[in-house]
Amino acid sequence: MSAASDAASVAAPVTSIGAPAATPACLAGCLSWQRRALLVSLTAGALTAAAPQPPPASDAASAADHGPPPQPSPPRRPPFVRADYAPLRRVLVHTPSTDDLSLALAIHDVFDESWPVLHPEADAEHEAFVRLLCESGVEVLQVQDLLATAVDEAKRRGVWETWLAAALPRLAGDPGAVDASTLLARDPRYQFLKDASGAYRHVVDGVTSLCWTRDLGVMAPSGLIVANSSGRFRRYEDVLFRFVARFAPALRDYPVVFDAAQEGLYLEGGDVAVL
Repeated sequence: MSAASDAASVAAPVTSIGAPAATPACLAGCLSWQRRALLVSLTAGALTAAAPQPPPASDAASAADHGPPPQPSPPRRPPFVRADYAPLRRVLVHTPSTDDLSLALAIHDVFDESWPVLHPEADAEHEAFVRLLCESGVEVLQVQDLLATAVDEAKRRGVWETWLAAALPRLAGDPGAVDASTLLARDPRYQFLKDASGAYRHVVDGVTSLCWTRDLGVMAPSGLIVANSSGRFRRYEDVLFRFVARFAPALRDYPVVFDAAQEGLYLEGGDVAVL
């Protein structure tokens, strides 16, 4: 893919993997029958094209009219996932940190005191969870690691500055200094900045709920379903995940088969179950 085509699409809306939930009735009611059929076919692995049938061999004239017989279809790719209850092979996680909440706490922009990542043992609990996954033979991918590789890949393609200017214009002045920790608001260089008058200058949003990675997207048998959150707290997380889905080399083999934002609807991964 050329750098020009990448530059034209990096700013367009473009996902994670965790415990599923049943599709709410309100979601089904809001989708057109075409979109419902598409989602059902994707999660069931049924998005396939019917192979063209050759004309009857007994009708030579008809065969001549139809041209040469069709070529055999290439072998189908094995499904990326067969069901949410099948053994887990690979998973995307984001380990929370108290650093994620420094800005949110300062401006009282958290839901309430029961917010799970406020708990002092949240980091240790999540690390234990990741350790159990690894001991079970699951390949664990961390969002921050994928972000770092996505930044490098965007630079290699020559579209990093274009994406940064579109997504985070206040960081675009020094693109070489921006890294994964900056995008996750964990970089102290960009926290609590003030302008010349002494007023607070907001640069980058925190990601207080990125640990629920399933909400950002779901793997279906045919590829990746990219979600689109309706909540303002998660819109920036959607931006980051779209960037990762497009540029992280570890995810390059997963085609995006359904993009909720491009379809003009709100969808979270917890609304989708692959059965």
